[in-house]
Amino acid sequence: MGNQVVVEPDDPKQNSWAIAGAAARTKTEIEQVLHEYFSGEKPVSFPKETHVLEVASGFGEHIVHFAGLHPDTMFHPTEAQTECIEAIGDLCSTNGLRNLVSPLRLNARSIRSWDAVAKAAPSTGFTGIVAINLLHISPWDATTSLFANTARLLSANSEGKGWLAIYGTFRRNGQFISENDAKFQASLKNRDERWGIRDLDSEIIPAAEAVGLFLAEINYMRSNNFLLVFLFGFPKQRVNEQKSPMLSVA
Repeated sequence: MGNQVVVEPDDPKQNSWAIAGAAARTKTEIEQVLHEYFSGEKPVSFPKETHVLEVASGFGEHIVHFAGLHPDTMFHPTEAQTECIEAIGDLCSTNGLRNLVSPLRLNARSIRSWDAVAKAAPSTGFTGIVAINLLHISPWDATTSLFANTARLLSANSEGKGWLAIYGTFRRNGQFISENDAKFQASLKNRDERWGIRDLDSEIIPAAEAVGLFLAEINYMRSNNFLLVFLFGFPKQRVNEQKSPMLSVA
């Protein structure tokens, strides 16, 4: 599993950096791209019910939106910070969505947290995992832990295969996508030297492939963000690069 550092779950630097309201700008765009994955139609049609785990759910806005549009798919939120877990719990009890499971506490850097999630997994296992705006606001070992434990959870489902979707900002071949990203990097480093915009080509792809996760899609999103889809249990294939349906063209 690699070196995983256990930190206190309420450490503010280990949560999803969730800001209430921020999800409203991204939830629709992300769902449009992942629609067929959430419904269990991609990458193949799963014969049993679909279960999607979200890592670092923040205040739950994304996953509630996804669950409302996909009533036949079970959604499992997780968070490290108590206030976020409580907020998601309130949503679960008040919105009437039967396919939204009560949140689990998950610190992405803690093997004990991942063990607890594995024990709580449905009998058929998780078919997909989602992480939104996590990688750049956590130490690098949170990323490697996410990959290792994604492979672990997907290999344990009834098909031994599945997908991982990651949303956020990335560098390409050592270069920032925009000047604003360079400024954002400086801001992140000022908050915590271990944080930062990861390089898709030299860091993310090699770390994912080391545990059997192969990049299948690069979706170019608004505000210079990316939505990456990795497949587990499938042969490596040509990467499909495409624009989000909501991407505005200058």
